[in-house]
Amino acid sequence: MVHVPHPEPLYAEWTPPVAMFRRETVEAVAAILLGPAKGARGPVVVLGGRGVGTSTVARLAVRRAAEELRRAAPLSPPWILRTRVRSHRSTHGVAAELLQAVDPTVSAKGFHPTELVAGLLRRVRRSGRPALVVIDDVGPGGPDLSIPLKGLLDPTRFLPEGDDAVPDVRVVVVGVPEARAAWETLDRIAPGGAVRIPLAELSREDRSEILRDRVSRALGQPAESGWNGRLAEKALDRPNGLAGAMEYLRREMLGRSILPTPGAPSAGSSPMIEPPLLAALRRAAEKRRVSIADLRRWEAEFALAEGARPLPSTTFWRRIVRLESVGWVRREVRNGGPGGSRSLVELTAPASVLTRTVPLLGTLPDGGWPRFAPG
Repeated sequence: MVHVPHPEPLYAEWTPPVAMFRRETVEAVAAILLGPAKGARGPVVVLGGRGVGTSTVARLAVRRAAEELRRAAPLSPPWILRTRVRSHRSTHGVAAELLQAVDPTVSAKGFHPTELVAGLLRRVRRSGRPALVVIDDVGPGGPDLSIPLKGLLDPTRFLPEGDDAVPDVRVVVVGVPEARAAWETLDRIAPGGAVRIPLAELSREDRSEILRDRVSRALGQPAESGWNGRLAEKALDRPNGLAGAMEYLRREMLGRSILPTPGAPSAGSSPMIEPPLLAALRRAAEKRRVSIADLRRWEAEFALAEGARPLPSTTFWRRIVRLESVGWVRREVRNGGPGGSRSLVELTAPASVLTRTVPLLGTLPDGGWPRFAPG
């Protein structure tokens, strides 16, 4: 039996503290984002095949730019907004996720994407804070991005005439070269043209070093023992670069392992959870069976009590689906109520699992809570 105390570095959503072999690219993207407001700045397009580190470069560059903006104006910290295009079926989903990242209380149901983008821009303008937006995972056959891009790159088209208070929005678009329709749309819309930064494939040696770093963070100690054997070789031989290698490692390591710790429980199926949601689950454990509406309300209460924003609706539902996939909860779907709020959630994880948590090794997620997982 193998204990993997910090499985989060093996997940695709985890962002490393530094982009190994991509540091100069991160600095270049951040410099463009921090450039003059007109003409020379973005949008930035980070182009590359799956598994070459495009998402990591974009996230770290945005984080680097956010730190500089925060230092320059401590009272107006920037918004960090991110959407994964591949996870949405329509333009409405993309626009709704961006809006709800700024205002989790808004309901996107029944509104046209244009109205959602306009609502986002109005809120950013009223806050007086700049917004750093990452449109990630752009691929062929995805939803039409023309409306969100038009609003983010030229806000005056979505705000009332004569309004001179234009929100400061800086955009990074991440995707694969095969998404030709999206890039043609961007070239047509971008007022000053897009700045394209292509990423080349990483060498086998570079990918091996990155995987070693991820495994070391997951294990909490150097992954020297057994790393250069069959597991490493098979991971490096997978298609889709680092993405395929990490997928293979997740499947293999979280089931069996390189670090023997006899008698230690496996934490391989542990999902990533924000502390407010974990606190809400602990409260739900007292009743074992609660409504989705109650769970959302408790998560929002705990978040606001700590001075943080509650989870956006889309993110909240993703967490519930993930919790169900690892056997922590069981949903009983009931029709009716906004967003399926009448549905019930039954806690199936032992209460002891909810009371033992350890912080994730690494960095904070973009503009949010540190991730926690059972320990």
